[in-house]
Amino acid sequence: MPFAKLAFDDLPLDKTGPLGNAWGLFGPDDECGMLNLLTLERTRRVSTDWPFDRIATPAVGRAAFVQAILTHAPEAVNDESLQFNPHSSSQWDGLRHYGYQEQALYFKGRTLDDLLTTKGNGIHAWVEKGGIVGGGVLLDYAAWGAEANDAPIQPFTSQSIPVSVLEQIATTQGTEMRTGGILRCSVAGDMPSFEAWPCQDTRFWLHEWLLAGWGLPIGEMFNPEQLSEECRNRSASAVPGGIASPPNGVAIF
Repeated sequence: MPFAKLAFDDLPLDKTGPLGNAWGLFGPDDECGMLNLLTLERTRRVSTDWPFDRIATPAVGRAAFVQAILTHAPEAVNDESLQFNPHSSSQWDGLRHYGYQEQALYFKGRTLDDLLTTKGNGIHAWVEKGGIVGGGVLLDYAAWGAEANDAPIQPFTSQSIPVSVLEQIATTQGTEMRTGGILRCSVAGDMPSFEAWPCQDTRFWLHEWLLAGWGLPIGEMFNPEQLSEECRNRSASAVPGGIASPPNGVAIF
């Protein structure tokens, strides 16, 4: 849908809302946020998902994956029951997952009571829009830093990756940024969420700004290995109502 492009300095868009919000950018009834930027296009497919049981002990007390096989003996028929927390493996963080902590407000200013009594901000809106399918931008930070720019990852320090560095990586790779592109950064570290940790400035939690402020889903714990290899081989990188979702990630070339 058409929209007026917004400069970062114009934020917050809703002047009555929290710092950095872009509420109303796509109209008062929007529940898809920045997914409105996705457009249709083109195809080799590479899975980017981890198995549900990839992490034996998920972080922050989340439940591990459990599969129960339900037999129908003597018939040779089986069903299964799966119990899992979407946040315990590859996932899309939805717009009900994380709010502005100080104000306790989620995307579009919704409260916890709104989320418990309505389906607002649910990932069903994504499904109805056709899912998350768009051109991917893979920026291999580890390869860029270690191989060419003397900036290796230092796992025992808190490292931030500024936009200026992402732009440098894109230029080095010959990658063009386009509206609706889905950014993937291939990094290595022990932080399970998309944040620099320890946090250097609590005014700028990415989960607050991206999910609650902009309506921009965050993908975490994807498996980039095959994707990164395929991109290098090509020498190019043109690539639903719940709180979170397994991503069913497929890179489409």
